[in-house]
Amino acid sequence: MEIVRLGAAPWEAALAPSERSAAADAGLVSAARMLASRLYGRFAEPARPLPKRAAPVFCVGSTTLGGGGKTPFSLALARALSTPSRPVALVTHRYRALATGGRSSPMSDDERYLRGRWDHVYAAPTRVAAFDAVPPEMPIVVDGPLSRATSGGASLLLHDGTTPIPPHTPPAGPLRATLKRLYAAADHRLFFGPSEHRPPGFGGGRSNSTSKVLRRWRRFPTTPRASW
Repeated sequence: MEIVRLGAAPWEAALAPSERSAAADAGLVSAARMLASRLYGRFAEPARPLPKRAAPVFCVGSTTLGGGGKTPFSLALARALSTPSRPVALVTHRYRALATGGRSSPMSDDERYLRGRWDHVYAAPTRVAAFDAVPPEMPIVVDGPLSRATSGGASLLLHDGTTPIPPHTPPAGPLRATLKRLYAAADHRLFFGPSEHRPPGFGGGRSNSTSKVLRRWRRFPTTPRASW
């Protein structure tokens, strides 16, 4: 499967030390970041509510904020689950539209990547708005975040093992939430990369190989709310 990095992750600029913080204020800035990171990790919730649908929803999330491979994986999953008579929609989020107060809707790097490779991409300033635009009979793959409301689908948590699991949440690190919260929000945990970078819990419990999960999902029926 193709794994690519779609530009700089949003947390990278915030974590890059300035000249001043790298000098006299380095200790103070580091302490402030660690305190803020603990508070963030205590309250960060990786799962989001999603509208109920007749067709199943598959949510793809990653352990880190950006650069975790979830967008290429979401595309690969949509391709694997689609058939000529039953295409799968890809839902993504227009982050930049929020930054402009909704006055314009420029495409994010993720949306541009997906639209160049898939015909059924739905994007809006909020994922709920994008959901509303998808025909109710179409299954959906969501390019983040995780959700427990999948209408018979499932949530997948990915970790790109080309780097070790980061120890901290923002602003001290890119970990999306504590591992305990991430695991609780996911139905399956999928790991790719060197085994020495496998996070705790990605080798057991609800952890599965990608091929095993896809073999099961390819068999899901087209009837609404089927149990599969």
